Amino acid sequence: MNKKSWYAWVVLLGAGMILFSVTGLIYNTQSLYIAPILEKFPEFSRASFTLTITISSIVMAILCMSLSKVVKKIGVRKMTMIGGITGVLYLFINSIAQSLIVFYLSAVLLGITITFCVVVTAPTLINSWFAKNSGTLLAIATSVGYAGSMIFSPIIGNWIQTYGYQVAYRNNLIFVAVIMAVGILLIRDNPDSEVGPLWADKESDTKQNTNSKIAVEGLTLAEAKKTKSFYLLLFCAFALSFSITSTMQTMAVYAQGLGYSSVYAGVMMSIYSIVNVVATVPCGFLCDKLGVRTVITSGAVAFIVGILLMMNAAVLPSYTMYVVAGLIAYGMIMPLVPIQLSVKQVFGLKEYAGILGVVSSARTIGAAIGMPALQLVYDIKQSYNIAFVIYIAIAIAIIIMIGLATSKKNLANVKG
Repeated sequence: MNKKSWYAWVVLLGAGMILFSVTGLIYNTQSLYIAPILEKFPEFSRASFTLTITISSIVMAILCMSLSKVVKKIGVRKMTMIGGITGVLYLFINSIAQSLIVFYLSAVLLGITITFCVVVTAPTLINSWFAKNSGTLLAIATSVGYAGSMIFSPIIGNWIQTYGYQVAYRNNLIFVAVIMAVGILLIRDNPDSEVGPLWADKESDTKQNTNSKIAVEGLTLAEAKKTKSFYLLLFCAFALSFSITSTMQTMAVYAQGLGYSSVYAGVMMSIYSIVNVVATVPCGFLCDKLGVRTVITSGAVAFIVGILLMMNAAVLPSYTMYVVAGLIAYGMIMPLVPIQLSVKQVFGLKEYAGILGVVSSARTIGAAIGMPALQLVYDIKQSYNIAFVIYIAIAIAIIIMIGLATSKKNLANVKG
């Protein structure tokens, strides 16, 4: 191990703390506040208030398109600081907001926070500080974010029930500010030039040099746009988020529509969260060992099985929706860890942040329009089955497209 290269682990800890606070305490707990806010402001319709989620997604999609320029200009650490400040402001503004327009404005701040602290921080820092095993390490950082929501969701729920949502926002703000501040203090953009990334020695150096053009130099965003793989990955990122995210967001109401209680739905979502935490690290490890194509294919297959079980859950045993929750949870990992790793595998690190930004933008757009599209189908047909059949077709297309994007032929074209 090179002198001072141990600091890579400190950076990983800092990145994990940032994801813990932003993904775990802010993003994944949004739904807990919806009912109490609508109760306080009965003039808000459910559709008008949940538009805040769409607004933050649109902001994320726009910002992701210019990530490369921002990273080059101010660096990852400063971006994370900006995201931390906007995250704290988001929580504070929501705690005092008295009109729908103010909630919409705070949603813009949330979009900035998620883009700067989640999309950029962990993947970029890991690729800068570690020469290999980026899949496993990114999965570890991501699972820390999931753990944050597991730990704090019941705590925030208790705050809301005991003190009201406004106090809950302010209490959450304190935890987010402290954890974010420590995380930002720990991270650094790059290791010292004389130290280099961890594991970049001897055997790993030889391995990297053998494949230096793709692994070290890579392609610029402009060069990537000239390849088929770029558009195939955009499709996969969009389609995964469009189909799997909307299915996840519908699971609870779907189960209740079958006659199961809210307690059953709560247990189901707990199973979903547990599988997220437990499966993310093995998923990243398998990406390192087997490649993203194999892992994304397995996620698509799990999603197909989950959809088929949902469509027949009314005539299957009562535990069926618990199984569905686990399968969908595994599928939900795909747009996060494997898709981000596919950018490095296919295009290298030369303009990693820029290419990842465009791919993340496609992923965000898919997530933003998937839920409204699914609910529109239900409003028209009073059933999700037609949409679910389409989702199965989309999953099959994803398996084909990711295979083509990472095929030896296309990788050879990318390498020149």
